[in-house]
Amino acid sequence: MSYSTAHSLLSTSVQHGITLRFTLENAGTEPSVVSKLQELGFAAEVDETRAIQWAALQEQLKSSVLLCLGILTSAAVLMCKSREVERKQYAEMYQMLELNGLSKDTIEGCFLLQIILLLLVPIFIGEARFNA
Repeated sequence: MSYSTAHSLLSTSVQHGITLRFTLENAGTEPSVVSKLQELGFAAEVDETRAIQWAALQEQLKSSVLLCLGILTSAAVLMCKSREVERKQYAEMYQMLELNGLSKDTIEGCFLLQIILLLLVPIFIGEARFNA
């Protein structure tokens, strides 16, 4: 509803001293809405609790994203180091696989596929829980 329509409806049909509460979808529009309502003769004020809650939620989201990036980076480093250990432990098996016709690229591709699957499974589990 436009400001002018609201003003005409409220000034003709509503008694003085009534309080109306509005919830705005865009958190950045409060100052302009308050000033426009005040121009029309309404006593308007902003409830800051929503803005504070929104800012806290934004900060929490940023922290969560940074934490997840740190965890994924750590996981990738650990997987690469474990790959080096695995190569030493299973050197004979890799030589046998190469002698049986598998190239080094194929063996490395299998390891890369293993890393991708290990990283994607927690993401899909988290997404399934979030959507449930």
